[in-house]
Formats: sequence, C-alpha cells, structure tokens
Amino acid sequence: MDSLRSTNRCFSLLPVVVIKNRDLEDSVMFLIRNISKRWEKKIIRIVRLKEKELVVAGDRACFPSNDFRDVILSNPAIYVTYEDFDDAIIVNDENDLKKLEGELAVRLRTATAYSALPKLNCGKCGYKNCYELASLIAEGKEDFSSCPVLSLAKRTRITVNGKKIFLTPWVEKLFRSLILTFLSNLKGVEISGDEEIILEVKK
Repeated sequence: MDSLRSTNRCFSLLPVVVIKNRDLEDSVMFLIRNISKRWEKKIIRIVRLKEKELVVAGDRACFPSNDFRDVILSNPAIYVTYEDFDDAIIVNDENDLKKLEGELAVRLRTATAYSALPKLNCGKCGYKNCYELASLIAEGKEDFSSCPVLSLAKRTRITVNGKKIFLTPWVEKLFRSLILTFLSNLKGVEISGDEEIILEVKK
C-alpha cells in the first residue's frame, strides 16, 4: 500500500494495573488471578513491576522508553504495580474494580496479537507500526493475513539461536535470491527453490 492508515495508536493499551487504593489490593489480585486462569486457555502470568523499572517524575511515572513497553507487549501477562503512570489501568475505587476485567481483556488481546507480529514496523500492512495493526486485530477489524512479513516468513524461515528472524519483503527477496544463487553455484548442489538449509557458525 502506498499510504499509511494512521490510527494514532502508540503503545496505548498496556496490560498494566496500578493499585492506587491499597484497601482494594486483595480484591484486585483475586480478580486478576481468576482472569489469568481462564484467559483463552493460555497461561497468563502475573508480574509485579518493581519501582526501579519505572521513571518517576513528580507524582507521575512512566516507562523509561518504548523498548520497555515493547517488552511488556511482546510478553503477554498482567503486570501489577503501585506507581501511577500513563496508559495503565488505575484502580482507585470500587467502580474502577468493576471495569477492570473488561479493560484487561482488551489489553491482553492486543498484547497477544502484538507478540505474534514481527515488530519490524515496516508499514507494509498500511499502518504506521505493528502495534496499530495488533490493536485492530484485537478489535476484530483486521487479521494476521494483513501482515505481509508473516506471509513471507512461511516462504523463507530464519532462526538464530532459537529466535525467529523476520524480514521485510525487500530484504526477504534479496536474501532468498542471494542464498539460492550462491548454493546453485556449489558443486553437487541442485536447487529447486524449496530447500531446507541448515547453517551452523561456530567459533
């Protein structure tokens, strides 16, 4: 696509719960544990964020960088802290507690979708970044087929030390062409374009 369809969504739905009212802590944790047990039959961990992982400015706090937000979204879990910062779910009274499950559900769906995307932010799907696409997948307005990088990953798969490496369409085309061209020039190697190549590099 030639133009990007910006939705102005930038890491705005983090699955982070801020317990402002300590009197509600037991109720909040009870609800969160129940959510984690039944979340789409997947294991959703409960992680308590330590104060040192946040940057506090006055009475507000925020993550030190988008990299940290990316880590949270790439590892779907329910994160709990006492520090107030932007984009978190604030639980300060009984009304906040009633809305907690619904808000967490949306954020967990978004994080789950984001964790499955390549996070290259190449814009080939038509959106500015992978988070925008993930949030729309979570809302049912898009699906994973909208990501051309995931489609190409079925054609050219690269794994380094167990980590799957994603390539943008241009890089994938270049990489695939170079590898197949190189191999086709090796003696005794016949190339059909549907090869499984194992390359080990050791010291």
